[in-house]
Amino acid sequence: MNKLLLFLMIGLTYTLAIDETLLKDMVEFDKAYIPALAFTTEGNAAKSNIAITKVVLQWTDFVRKYKDASPSDNQWAIDLDSVSHHIQKAKQIILKNKDVVPAHEELEPIRLTLKHLRERHLVNYYIDLLTDFHAPMEGLVLSVKGKQIEEITPELIATMSLTLQKAKVIWAEVEGASFDANLFGFDETKQKSLAKKIQSERESLTQMEKALLGDDKSLIIKSSLAIKPPFAQLFKMFGDFK
Repeated sequence: MNKLLLFLMIGLTYTLAIDETLLKDMVEFDKAYIPALAFTTEGNAAKSNIAITKVVLQWTDFVRKYKDASPSDNQWAIDLDSVSHHIQKAKQIILKNKDVVPAHEELEPIRLTLKHLRERHLVNYYIDLLTDFHAPMEGLVLSVKGKQIEEITPELIATMSLTLQKAKVIWAEVEGASFDANLFGFDETKQKSLAKKIQSERESLTQMEKALLGDDKSLIIKSSLAIKPPFAQLFKMFGDFK
């Protein structure tokens, strides 16, 4: 069989397995999951406890409804099991320890697993673009975090410049992507807020690029650290923090 035809047939099969109801349930899971990510990285034990309880409830319901949703995808069950494992590990850490930051490391891989699941099914899911951006963004922040001016070497600047270019390409995709406001439950006010935060992140990236082209190393550190807050605020918009 022609390889292209086979690919299209597989893609079609996968696409048919993803319906609107399933997508909405993915959104509902993210509404619970994103606060858990935020509170664990902040080290807020009390709120992490509440958040992980909601994550467990949402994910249990999701697996119950969709464990057999895509029999043509051999990776489907493996991915669901992987997410379940990470959630349970995170829950154990949160319940047993005052330090909940390690739970964040258990929760982080979940968004990549679900992103790859959606990619196999040819699903365009707006939050996945934010996940793509997170890696180079975080890399840039960590490149300067805790460093002194003398540690900002020409070699580091060159590496950061390359990473920044990758981040800019992905952010351009975020800016140009279609956004299903109804799917994510964004009213007009929230859509305008989203647009402002997208613009704020673009401006932060532009300022960082200018700093990397200059010779003020303190500005490089400052502008690099500044690219995370607007992104974090934007990402949190997709969580339910009530």
